[in-house]
Amino acid sequence: DPCCTRSNVPAVEHFTSEMDGLTLPWHGVVYMNPPYGVMLKEFVMKAVNEAAARNCEVWGLLPVRTNTRYYHKYVFQQAAMIHLWEGEFFFLNNGVKQGPAPQEMMIAYWGTGANVYIPLWEKCNLFPGTLLGRVS
Repeated sequence: DPCCTRSNVPAVEHFTSEMDGLTLPWHGVVYMNPPYGVMLKEFVMKAVNEAAARNCEVWGLLPVRTNTRYYHKYVFQQAAMIHLWEGEFFFLNNGVKQGPAPQEMMIAYWGTGANVYIPLWEKCNLFPGTLLGRVS
């Protein structure tokens, strides 16, 4: 996770805000839950660039921001798979359910494995919502 706190990620390798995941190279399979403020755009753009340049796969948990140009350019036009969450989305903090997210949520995927993930995602049906996928 390139943008986490020490207490909220069980990932083996992760970058905290002090380490600045925007300046470090990403590799492998990356899970990204970026801050939803002014840094959101930079993390989305970094995900697109890292997936293309380093052949890593990036899974992003993002608020739905269809009113922004960068979302249309970097998420809707470049993500290989998008899952729009249906209903309320809840975060866990140390295993404890927190209040619902203040906005609608999505999961976006940038990488070369969409042809594998899309059929599995549809078959497992783990998350409520609508899958928007492109297999090229």
